[in-house]
Amino acid sequence: MNNLVNTIEIYSDLMTSNNHEKENLKEYLIENIKDKSFRNEFVNEINDFISSPYFSFLESNYKATINELIKNINEQFKEKHILNKNLKGIVYESAITLGQYATLLDKLHVKDMDNIFIYDIKEKNNFINEGKVGILLNSDNEVNIIDIPVSINDPLQMKIIEEQIASIITQENIKENQYENVQFEQENDDLEI
Repeated sequence: MNNLVNTIEIYSDLMTSNNHEKENLKEYLIENIKDKSFRNEFVNEINDFISSPYFSFLESNYKATINELIKNINEQFKEKHILNKNLKGIVYESAITLGQYATLLDKLHVKDMDNIFIYDIKEKNNFINEGKVGILLNSDNEVNIIDIPVSINDPLQMKIIEEQIASIITQENIKENQYENVQFEQENDDLEI
């Protein structure tokens, strides 16, 4: 039981930065983990968590801790819980330019440009099945997928990042559409003269 309690403590530390919440989560898990229906529900919740496309944004110590936690639950209670291996990524369908992509990264405070890769549009299904998050990139008259290499250290930020990405993409598209509309109006004005 010691291994399981230790892993629950590490898991609680990772899941929230608030000391009071950490202690409450740890006590709640330790108190309820002995109940089989609770364990089943808990593993289901973890699998839902892992299935989020934004899980890929979390640093690797989260994944290692979750793996260790499930392994210790299985050993302690002689069970065979399996973590979801079917990752589900996402590709945002707004085809943005390289300049808009740079703006997106800037607004998401991404500083590390070493882990940015471009994928052929034909690889979209593989990209999604690997649990990656990307966006369509329109460059040189062809559309590719470029990943969004965000790294976060707090699971509570996953939803915030999701909302930020959607908001930034919407703002960029509005700007682009406004620019196109202004340009179109100017072209029409030129025709009238």
